[in-house]
Amino acid sequence: MIGEILLGIFGNTIYDLIKSSLKDSLIDRDEDLIGRIHSTIEEASKQFFLKYGDQFGEPDSSFLARQSNIETIVKSMFYGNNFELATALSSKGFDGAKEVDQEALFFFTSKLFDSMMKDFRLNKIITEKKHIQESKETSNKILELLNNLVQEKQNETNPKQENFDGWTIRDAFGNGINKLMLYITIMVNFNK
Repeated sequence: MIGEILLGIFGNTIYDLIKSSLKDSLIDRDEDLIGRIHSTIEEASKQFFLKYGDQFGEPDSSFLARQSNIETIVKSMFYGNNFELATALSSKGFDGAKEVDQEALFFFTSKLFDSMMKDFRLNKIITEKKHIQESKETSNKILELLNNLVQEKQNETNPKQENFDGWTIRDAFGNGINKLMLYITIMVNFNK
């Protein structure tokens, strides 16, 4: 049903490309999500062609008609992918269309992001993805800090203490660090 309703600059072409990009994924039958992605690509494309006209080709010959670019846009929304969309998209079009420059690519991806952030569901996906990436970065920073600390066992009579009671954590200089100091050290280094 949505496939018949959503006609724009590209007609059903973009919708079909989005759907094929999601093939075999858990969301390949989520018509609502496909429609939302389609709408945001259409909106960003309209703004792109309003600004650049046919400088980089017509809608059916520009870099936006490339299936790999639609797949890249869709994949950029998945949680496991962390890449800069403007540099991941192919700048090449078809039928002799001029290759799009970095400024125009950035313009398109910026308009696409703005359009996605206006959509509640896509905004939620993007925000959650950003939060997951930030959490991973934070965890990596904390692990890096902890890997730089040396642990020295104080009590050899009870070697199976799993919560580190009876342990002294020492920095690289041999100075003991209590739990409060460890927390302060992590927070100070985390906020850098």
